This record gives sequence, C-alpha cells and structure tokens, in this order.
Amino acid sequence: MSYFFLKMVALITMSIDHLTEVFEWSRDFRFIGRMAFPIYALLLTETIQYIRQNQEKRRKYLLALLILALVSELPYDFAFHGGWFVWEEGNQVLQFFLYALCVFASDPLPLWGKVILYSLLGAVCCVGSIGYGASGILFLMLLQLYSAKKKELPQEKRAVGVLLIVAVLFLALALESVSYYPDLIARYGVLRVLRAVWISYTGDMIFYGVFLSVPLMAALKDEYAKGPYLLEKLYHYYYPLHLWLLTIAVLLRR
Repeated sequence: MSYFFLKMVALITMSIDHLTEVFEWSRDFRFIGRMAFPIYALLLTETIQYIRQNQEKRRKYLLALLILALVSELPYDFAFHGGWFVWEEGNQVLQFFLYALCVFASDPLPLWGKVILYSLLGAVCCVGSIGYGASGILFLMLLQLYSAKKKELPQEKRAVGVLLIVAVLFLALALESVSYYPDLIARYGVLRVLRAVWISYTGDMIFYGVFLSVPLMAALKDEYAKGPYLLEKLYHYYYPLHLWLLTIAVLLRR
C-alpha cells in the first residue's frame, strides 16, 4: 500500500463523512467516513518520524500545518456548527499542528516533562473540543510509537499492532464522550451516565467504521513515494478547500 494511495483513500472518505454530515445524507455513509481520521493520523505520524531530525523541515511543516489550521477554522465552524466564530470547537488540522508542535518541543525533555506536556495537550484538546479531543492525542501518541518501530515489525505484527491501537481509539472515544453530558452526570452520577453512553456508543455500527482503516494502515509500505504532482498538491490543500466549498454550499441553501 503506497503513501499516495492511502492519501487518496483518506481524502475521499473524509469527503464522504463531511458531505453526509452537512447535507444530512443517510448515516450509513458515515460508517465509511469514520476510517478517514485514523489514516490521516498515521500519515501525520509517519511524516513526523521522517522529518524529526531535520530542523528546517520541521519548521516548514509546522508553519504549513498552522496556516492550514487557521485558514480552515472559519469554514469549519460555519459548515458544522452554524457560526463563523465557534470558540468551543477546533478543526482537525489544528489538533495535528498542536500534536506535531508537542512532539518536536518534547524531544529534549526528560520523561516526566514529556508526560506533563502531552497531558496538558490532551486536556486542552478535550476542553476545547479540538479535533478528536484527548482521545485523538492518545491515538496519535500510540501511532507515533508504532511509526518509530514499524520497520522492525513483520507484516502480521503490524496488523495486530494497528488493530490494537485503533481499538484503543474506539474505546477512548466512547469514554471521552461521557464528558459531553455534565448536567446528566450531576443528576445521575458518573457510573450511570457512563453505562448509558457506553451502550449507546457501542450499539451504533457507525462508530465501528474506524476499523475499516486497519488493513490499509497495516499494509503501508516503508518507502515514501509521491504520486502525480497535481493530486499531491490537491491532497495538501484539500482540507481548507473542501471546507470553504461546503460553507458556500450551505450559504446557497439558505
């Protein structure tokens, strides 16, 4: 499985997920769309691993992520949350930028410093509803470990490793979703709300779509190879571009 092919799968499945949400298509499409985030996350950790020792590439990569995050925030807020400035939400590229920044900043730190830094980042993403919240940061951290050791693993162990990491994401998202209901927690207690949320989350087949990404992620080749120039450029700028197009479509519908 080439990097370029995985990029196109991520791009297409994300489009399906976002189009379904904005235009209220059948929720069955979101089962397919759920595989986009794990693939994008793996591509991010692989890139970080590739440029980690190159200061110039790190600086350029962080700057590119920051610009994409800033350009994407307004259409993200409007298309998915109905307003131009929704401070309680943050787009996924913003989370990717914060994570990459944390990785590079933590390299010279001792273990306890890394623990504090990543914990703070997880808390910020959870409270600010940035990307996939604290679950997304935990997932990225596990994928980073996988990316660092991937070349040493045989194919079957790669598949098992990716499956376990995606399973952690699935479980973490279910547990983190409890924090969305503070009023119910105050009224009924954490355990009762946790049980209700768990039954609801695990009973909805849509969320199991994340596991569709496992065989593709495990089959990713070690050799990085770019695809056609125009499609590579489309991949890099697609996130803000498609959000602005969705925003225009929403405005035209009103």
